[in-house]
Amino acid sequence: MTNIFAKWKNTVDVEGLKKDFENAKSNTGSASDRVEVPHGTYEVAVEKLELKESKKGDPMVSIWFKVLAGQYEGQIIFYNKLMTRGFWIHQNVELIRALESGVVVDFEDFEPFHNILCEVHDTIKAEGLEYALEYSKNSKGFDEYKIVEVFQD
Repeated sequence: MTNIFAKWKNTVDVEGLKKDFENAKSNTGSASDRVEVPHGTYEVAVEKLELKESKKGDPMVSIWFKVLAGQYEGQIIFYNKLMTRGFWIHQNVELIRALESGVVVDFEDFEPFHNILCEVHDTIKAEGLEYALEYSKNSKGFDEYKIVEVFQD
């Protein structure tokens, strides 16, 4: 029998998981503390911006918008959109451009796009950018996200 722990050590980013675990604890407390944020317009900061793998293994943009004020302060609005269709890539690129980081955002391939997302996130954090996020539902019942204003600390 192979050592499953050695296998996991070689295939799972344990340090990354520990960091995510700590973030989850600090962002949501216990499961009972987490409240689903209803649709509306919120002042938010970008807590996380990354290209990651979906549960099915597909490339997906994930953004965590942390609510900064009001009744839902401290809660997270989650944005997850696949990168497997041209229109979805377009929607992801347009939302990331709306963050107004000054980084040129375009899609050529996944690894360069990942690097762009890292640069956008680093720039947002360094410049203290915050946003008014309009979080709504479209006529087909899908969540929509629109940056309506950009604030700088």
